[in-house]
Amino acid sequence: MEKIYEIIRKMDTKITYELYEIIRKILRGNKNQSEKGFRSLSYFRTFRMFVWAVCSYLPLAVFAAWNVGDEPTNLTQFVNNFTSVLNVVVPFVAWFGFFGFITGVLKYVNAGGDEERLGKAKQLIAYGLVGMFIMFSFWALAKILAASYLAVGI
Repeated sequence: MEKIYEIIRKMDTKITYELYEIIRKILRGNKNQSEKGFRSLSYFRTFRMFVWAVCSYLPLAVFAAWNVGDEPTNLTQFVNNFTSVLNVVVPFVAWFGFFGFITGVLKYVNAGGDEERLGKAKQLIAYGLVGMFIMFSFWALAKILAASYLAVGI
């Protein structure tokens, strides 16, 4: 059991370090890179590292368990299962909006008066806020519909 905790601790440290590196690369920008192709390749590598870090952390976040023996037999059980999945997915997706918003704010602060960088930062802030608003609106609408029409306790 101690080996498992040690492995998890090492994985957590590695993932945290990789997330730090990703954020550092995003905030640093690509000032020394002149070719657009190389810049997009760098962003792809950064995005790939971010996706790997998030996906490798998911089993710890959801305790890697799902009750497969509890299949829905009526609409109420199906809605219960749907809302339980929604309770996991919506906050996860909303974090992407929050991460975009925070990244946009940090890029806005670091723009230093450059109009092009300010415009991109404002756009990133707007996309982050819209994404969070849409996800939380969808979540609230699903909760309201489930509670009012199906009498499901949420």
